[in-house]
Amino acid sequence: MASEVQQAGVCGFEGFAVYQQQQELELDQLRRKNHRLRIERDLLKKYTARRNAELFFPRWGLRERKELRFQFIETHRDEWPMTLRCDVLEVRRSGFYAWRNRPASVRSLQPADVVSEIK
Repeated sequence: MASEVQQAGVCGFEGFAVYQQQQELELDQLRRKNHRLRIERDLLKKYTARRNAELFFPRWGLRERKELRFQFIETHRDEWPMTLRCDVLEVRRSGFYAWRNRPASVRSLQPADVVSEIK
């Protein structure tokens, strides 16, 4: 550390205090970034596990990827902030709110067996 201080051209106690303050600020920024990355990792882990389960065991047939993302965002609204969920899953908040406020279509309300009988 002493060599780093000398390389930075810090002289005396005041210079060292400024250097130490800069180091603490940088460390704080790195901790916040690390915290956000951990949250993003956990969110993606949970999302991919659910997505894989839905793809292998679909309840309502094949769905659009965005619909799966929107459902995940709705399901986990108490765990992570909205902006973070939307950023990580690469959807817009306005798209999510539009999806959530959209009335259910007639086709989505039909049971899967009725649709398979028609085919």
